[in-house]
Amino acid sequence: MHKSVTDSSPRRDTIGISERSRWKDAAPKKKEATHMAIRLNEDKELVAQIREGLRRRGGYCPCRLEKTEDNKCICKEFREQMKDPDFEGYCHCMLYYKTKDPIKEEASHAEDHSDKL
Repeated sequence: MHKSVTDSSPRRDTIGISERSRWKDAAPKKKEATHMAIRLNEDKELVAQIREGLRRRGGYCPCRLEKTEDNKCICKEFREQMKDPDFEGYCHCMLYYKTKDPIKEEASHAEDHSDKL
């Protein structure tokens, strides 16, 4: 005769079907990997101009008048767009581009450039 799983006896090597399915249902679900790449604009002259503007403004977007945390590069607007799996395109100032394509080895990724400001 098998003892119940909730029984405090030492024998716990048997688990009923209902307990097994409950454990399986409670297990964390694997998330599907979503791929994206964030890269710099290909226009090196534009990138240099935007970086100079960021340097002059202490890391705040040179395209925005207000110096708020939401406008600190990478700005809140683009961070929200990065979370959207359907968004593909440039950030407001066109420094960064988000692609939905799978990440490739040669793709450059957005980095914290605050040390270069």
